[in-house]
Amino acid sequence: MFTSLGGAVGTIHSINPENYTAKVKLFEYDDMITGDLQILSPLSYLNQEIHIPEVNTPVVCIFFGDDTENGFIIGCFFSDKNKSKSKKGEYKINFRKSILTISDDGNIKLDAELTTINSEVEIKKGLKVTGAVEVEKTIDSKGDITTQGISYAKGFVPL
Repeated sequence: MFTSLGGAVGTIHSINPENYTAKVKLFEYDDMITGDLQILSPLSYLNQEIHIPEVNTPVVCIFFGDDTENGFIIGCFFSDKNKSKSKKGEYKINFRKSILTISDDGNIKLDAELTTINSEVEIKKGLKVTGAVEVEKTIDSKGDITTQGISYAKGFVPL
C-alpha cells in the first residue's frame, strides 16, 4: 500500500518558477540531475509562502521508490559553504538586499533600499525620523506642531 521513501542531498540545478519546481544535482548519485521536483512550502492554499531556492542552494529531497522523477524538495539547509546570518532570538528573512528581522522582544527591523507601503498606516505611539522627509501631498494635523529651528520656504508667511 505504501511506497518506500528514499532521500538524497544535492544542490538546485535549475528552477521553474511558473510551476514551482526545480531540478536538483544529486551528489551521492554521480551528480545526476533529477526531473522537475515539486518544492514543498509551509503554506500553499489561501495563505501562501513562496520560497523558490536559487541555483546552487543546498537542498534535501525525498523520492518514492527508486524514481528520481517522482519526489519533492523538502527544504534547504545551512553548511560551512552556506552559513546562516541569524542569531539566537531572531526570526530573519533575508532576500537579496532586503532583510526583515523580528526579535524575541517583539521589535521589527526592516532594512531595504526602498520600502513601499500600499495601505493606510496608523501609528499609535511616537514616530522618530532621523533622515530627510519629503511630503508630496497635504499634511493635516489635529494637534499642535512643534519644531526647533524652522526654515521658511518661499511664499510662506509666518503668523
